[in-house]
Amino acid sequence: MVNRKKEILDAYIELSYINRNTGKKASAQMVADYIGCSKVLIFQYYPNVRSLSDNCFDLICHEIKEEIKAVSVPDVIETGTIFSYLCEIWRTFFSYLVSHLAKMHFFIFYSLNYSRFPSGYNSSDAVARSILGDRYEQFISKCPDFMLISEYLITVAALAANIVQNSKNPQLVTEKISVIIMNGISAMIEQEKHDQKVND
Repeated sequence: MVNRKKEILDAYIELSYINRNTGKKASAQMVADYIGCSKVLIFQYYPNVRSLSDNCFDLICHEIKEEIKAVSVPDVIETGTIFSYLCEIWRTFFSYLVSHLAKMHFFIFYSLNYSRFPSGYNSSDAVARSILGDRYEQFISKCPDFMLISEYLITVAALAANIVQNSKNPQLVTEKISVIIMNGISAMIEQEKHDQKVND
């Protein structure tokens, strides 16, 4: 059975992407024509276009969160394993965006114009806690900059995905950006290890 509510959201995201350079905004009527339903049905689920946009963003955030939750959390929590975990978070988030260009476009637009967080969350800490659970405090204890680095990586991933989208050779650009980010994280790991030795 078709999940009509998700079909409506997917269509609105896709139409927003298709019309991104036309000056036209996706509308409920466009969605209705696109998937072959009545506009009345759309408004039964989503009372206005803002509600439609909010739910599209929540859908994308939910999918990203599920991808990130699938990344294995290290058993031993120390500086090196935390940064390795962050590298995997980067790859996961970046890969999702690059693989879903319409959703990437919508995610960036909504984040810049409305909110950076899905419904029910008001901070990056709240999102991280929902993913890590009780281990969140251990991460922060071992790496006080954990949230700063996480926010940096997520922001860079969104910007980098936009660069990939507009490039002539997306695969090559993706590989180069990943190398740049990984080298930066590696350098930070080494600095953290050095600082710990000095403090010890």
